[in-house]
Amino acid sequence: MVKLYREVPEGLQALAPTTRTQWMRWLDRIEADLGDFPLKLLKAKGARRTLTEWRDRFASTPRQADYAIQVLRRVLAVGVEREVIADNPAVGIKQLYRANRADVVLSSDELEAVLAKATPHARYAIRLAAATGLRRGDLVALRWDQVLGNRIELNTGKSRGRTFVIAPLTGDGAAVVEDLRSERERQIAEGRVPSAFVLTTERRTAWLGPSLTQAFIRAAKDAGVSKAFHDLRGTAATRYIQGEFSPQEVASFLGWERSRVDQIIRRYVDPDRIARDAIERLEPKRVTG
Repeated sequence: MVKLYREVPEGLQALAPTTRTQWMRWLDRIEADLGDFPLKLLKAKGARRTLTEWRDRFASTPRQADYAIQVLRRVLAVGVEREVIADNPAVGIKQLYRANRADVVLSSDELEAVLAKATPHARYAIRLAAATGLRRGDLVALRWDQVLGNRIELNTGKSRGRTFVIAPLTGDGAAVVEDLRSERERQIAEGRVPSAFVLTTERRTAWLGPSLTQAFIRAAKDAGVSKAFHDLRGTAATRYIQGEFSPQEVASFLGWERSRVDQIIRRYVDPDRIARDAIERLEPKRVTG
């Protein structure tokens, strides 16, 4: 079944390159662990139990366990589509990892503590993430031709580029870009060829996603902050909301559903302040004589 998935157009070859690399590791594991599982048993009673027990081998890391079932489910789905098997017993196996970090953010104090421990180039990446809410993959792939004046425009790497994001550059985000632009212009003036990427490592090479995550983890650990790099998206959402962008605007900046932004508002934004700000905007300007 795995061999079929690797070969058909709607299988492995349909994935984005980065996703394909991740899935290939799990395909190898599925072949090693389940390769001799008879096809006829996939439609027999107990097939789902067998696959669930296989998933449970990775239960110590719930997200990886869920990833394993996601890959297996798609492999079997191709088998159903190609009429090799009649049913997909992996459908309905529940996820182990249920944490939704959409409403988890770094406070101002936490962010400052992390930045104080980060390396200079990691600091730029963390600041830009907290200011724009861009996903890690989009940050490390961000090119200068995607920075257009007061905004960043790109087709996010999520959903194979089908989601278009326009992230405004305000406050600290604009300051980061200005600093990096000045450094780039200095390199050009010195006759050096600058990177096409906005964010680079100390060696002036483009960041790899895992390397950036590790840089954040080290800084956060040293600072005593128990947050993840992904939580910087919630931090950016909070900043946008406090900057008086509407929830729908924030959702479009981040490529989120509106409901996820509402989570941020309910948990982290003072509703009384929002109400007062709204009343002040509605109140006619007083004319003084």
